[in-house]
Amino acid sequence: MGILKTSLTIAVLSLGVVTSASAATYVSADDTKESQLCVAAATESKIGMYIEARDYKPSNAGIKNLRFLANNLYCNGVNVADFAKSAGNDTVSVQLNRFRNTNVQIRDLAKMSHGTVYLGSK
Repeated sequence: MGILKTSLTIAVLSLGVVTSASAATYVSADDTKESQLCVAAATESKIGMYIEARDYKPSNAGIKNLRFLANNLYCNGVNVADFAKSAGNDTVSVQLNRFRNTNVQIRDLAKMSHGTVYLGSK
């Protein structure tokens, strides 16, 4: 029975080492708050991201800062919510996507931008 426990323990420990070795590490490129927010979007929990956003502009509420960041912060040329999703942090991605402004463009397909439209017989 001792050999079984020992081999099971070794198997579990080696699985943990393999899992932690495959995890990506995110490091900010510089000391700016925006870079730290990008790292937080990739690695933090929802609450951790809220705290980071709240500290971004202390005069604003955390929700206002999340809305501002979700619409204006880009990490490596990608919106912060999409960056969090690509990093595998789906909870923060969903949190930030709730605050993103969505733009809807309506085009009138029947309207012609140039030329003449004839109705009836000519």
